[in-house]
Amino acid sequence: MSTSTPETHARRLAAVRGRARDLGIDHVVVYSGEDMSYLTSERMDSHERLTALVVPVDGGAPLLVLPSLELTDVTRRAADRVGATVHPWSDGTDAVALVTGSVAGRVAVSTAMPALHLVPLQAGVDGEVVLASEVIEHVRSRRRTRWTSSPRPPGVSMRSTPAWASSSGWAVPSRRWARTSPPRSSRRA
Repeated sequence: MSTSTPETHARRLAAVRGRARDLGIDHVVVYSGEDMSYLTSERMDSHERLTALVVPVDGGAPLLVLPSLELTDVTRRAADRVGATVHPWSDGTDAVALVTGSVAGRVAVSTAMPALHLVPLQAGVDGEVVLASEVIEHVRSRRRTRWTSSPRPPGVSMRSTPAWASSSGWAVPSRRWARTSPPRSSRRA
């Protein structure tokens, strides 16, 4: 059961739309799993059967496409939280076509979407398909610091020592400090 407020869901959906708009994206297709849980407060796991929340960036009502056998009171409440229209589909229906028929332009897709759905979606979209990591992960990220929110050059990981830390005299631990046992010379015989 969700303890989130309607304001939380509206704020999250608005943040996803705002970030997508900033990146020139027209629609965001949110796949089941963590991204869906973040927006709806319900975990809807799906694998071979497509479950997706289609979010138009222009502010239109989202569309929740899911297998009819997964349409429950819980999924209806999840859809209500984000103001989504529910479109259940049955076996024999091309669920990807339901999604591609409602999107166009530049479409961002959750990184968790398996190739089973992503490849046909790419082929069916009238426009460009990109990964939604720059949209959803940016919005989901709660921790903002100078060095994690600024662009990183290629090949530099989040675990690299930030320039401001090494140049400001901060003590930055290295891997060798993470010993779990004392060095051999100090062990008792």
